[in-house]
Amino acid sequence: MKLDLPGRVLLLAAGLLVAVVVVGWRGWVAWRDADRLREAFREGEAESAAVVDHYRAAVLEMNHSLVRYGLKGQPSDLARYEQTRTELSAWIEGRDTEARSPATRGLLAEIRGAFATYLADAGTLVAAGAAGGTPERDVLVEKVEADSRQLLDFTRQLAEAHRAATAAPLDRMEEAVVAARAFTVGVLGLVLLLGAGLGWFVWR
Repeated sequence: MKLDLPGRVLLLAAGLLVAVVVVGWRGWVAWRDADRLREAFREGEAESAAVVDHYRAAVLEMNHSLVRYGLKGQPSDLARYEQTRTELSAWIEGRDTEARSPATRGLLAEIRGAFATYLADAGTLVAAGAAGGTPERDVLVEKVEADSRQLLDFTRQLAEAHRAATAAPLDRMEEAVVAARAFTVGVLGLVLLLGAGLGWFVWR
């Protein structure tokens, strides 16, 4: 059925209205997804910083308590070392269960190996007893200090691995945002075309 001029104008106006609604909806979706992307990025950065800070603080506290025990022989320092050692061991194992990428699992395996070396030397220092000031004990203290520095060397790698693990979902979200924006631009072009057609019909 052939439409008369008012019918054509009405049809074009309806199409223009639908296109405007679609553009508005997709624009809102793109804005919402972009906002979520920014929030997820901030949360990922904050979580990465928290992971690294927790690891560094735990290693420093554990080693500080052990070295102080090695130098002064205070039972309270030994108790603090054992507590932080247990907490750090549980934390490392917890990160291992959360690791998804082979790179992260490999890094955690290296950390566990360095941690095992530290614990072995720490056990030798503790077994030496509470008497301090001997050359042998000083050597043991220096050894655990070197082991702790090796553990701290993993700090930067741990941060990079955590960022890489959180980057994958963010990349997928960013692709969705880009697709939504491209769709919005396409529909906007259709709106302009319909608007031009409507103006031409009205002018005729």
